[in-house]
Amino acid sequence: MKKIILSFLLILSFQMMFAQLSDWDNLKVRIQKSDAEIANEAKKAKLKTWDSRAQLFLQVYGVNTANIYVGMHQSGIKNVNGNLLTGADVIVGTPKSTKKNPDGTLTWIYDRIELTFGKDSLLEKWKETQALDDKALEKAFEAIKEAEKLDPKKTYTAKSTTKQTTAQIRDAFMYKGIAKYDDGNYADALSCFDNSLLLYDYPREKTDTLFSPGMINFFAGEFASKLNKFDASKKYYAKAIELNYEPITCYRYLFTIATQENNKEEQRKIVDKAYKANSSSLDVIDMLITYYRSVGDTEGALEYIKKAVDENPTNATVYFVQGILYDALANDSLSTDEAKKQKYFEESIKSYNKSIEINKDYFDANYNAGVMYYMKAKKTIEFAQSLPSSEKTKYDKEIEESKKLFAEALPYMEEAHRIDATDQTVMSTLITIYLRLQKYDKQKEMKAKLEAAKNK
Repeated sequence: MKKIILSFLLILSFQMMFAQLSDWDNLKVRIQKSDAEIANEAKKAKLKTWDSRAQLFLQVYGVNTANIYVGMHQSGIKNVNGNLLTGADVIVGTPKSTKKNPDGTLTWIYDRIELTFGKDSLLEKWKETQALDDKALEKAFEAIKEAEKLDPKKTYTAKSTTKQTTAQIRDAFMYKGIAKYDDGNYADALSCFDNSLLLYDYPREKTDTLFSPGMINFFAGEFASKLNKFDASKKYYAKAIELNYEPITCYRYLFTIATQENNKEEQRKIVDKAYKANSSSLDVIDMLITYYRSVGDTEGALEYIKKAVDENPTNATVYFVQGILYDALANDSLSTDEAKKQKYFEESIKSYNKSIEINKDYFDANYNAGVMYYMKAKKTIEFAQSLPSSEKTKYDKEIEESKKLFAEALPYMEEAHRIDATDQTVMSTLITIYLRLQKYDKQKEMKAKLEAAKNK
């Protein structure tokens, strides 16, 4: 989420240069004049009064931050790909003081604003410490709505100048919402995004496509979830899905909410919808497994995965997941049907093999298949050791069977080691297998590798 927000903020910040540097005291006088106008019944009834007020408070909102953007250089004028970019010291001036932060960033402190630069001397974020009006954006939006009421022909919001104003207010609400989220103020963040979404209903220029309502609904869903407003969060995510914005991620968050609410029926519905949206998605498959295991129905999950295999015959992951489910059934401690468990074991190995056939460098598939044979070999030894001394023939037979199983495990584990030669669990497993198969030179070699890895 943090990464998404940062990239979103970076794009958005370049759109925040709408306000011109304005004189603080001059704006205060203009605010007083505007307040007087809307208190006057005659002037209050004029559309122009409210239109001017909207533009005024948009300017008020940007008085401290005009022409500041994330990624701005600390100082000077830089030539970047033929574009001259002005540094913060030129735009805002020399700071009153500076502060080094524990994370290595540097904060420049001014009378009404603080700018924080990363180690690369580029602006990461800013914070207003004294706003001319904390409700400037809300007042700008309110003025737009009041002007709209005075326009029965509905031509006001369709004007290009109004479109520009509403777009600027909308994007400012988005930025403010992100900043509030970054400060942990989720309630204000959600309020800002609600306003931004309302402004998306206003007429826009055809070129106004940088930000999508789907994205805003997605973030609003996150904010609402942080506030435990799950009903609101579900509506936002549902709208984001409708607008085709990150649908699988939205389903994942909806599934998490349903889990928190312990609503199994809702979980099932979400799983069904997510599967129809993308049957090969790892997130969807994970939701499937989580849901069906939570209700004690691994075979139910398996039915979905079989469909996914049919629909995605060249996808190594779905075969791998099918292997995991068969693996779970083969090792179900509550089942006493050994013949059925053996069948599941064989199906699991088949699935892992198919996964490896598609992707020979699939570490997890090789490792899991190796572990299945390895654990079966260990259980065979344990059974042999439980036999009375009088059953030596049976004991010898079981020990011989265990060696065959270790031999089956060996190529999978060696492949896993080839794919990731640093995995110490694989090394330890190979040491045991080499010992059981009396491959002492190999065992010695692997022991040396393991010791070297541990001492790094």
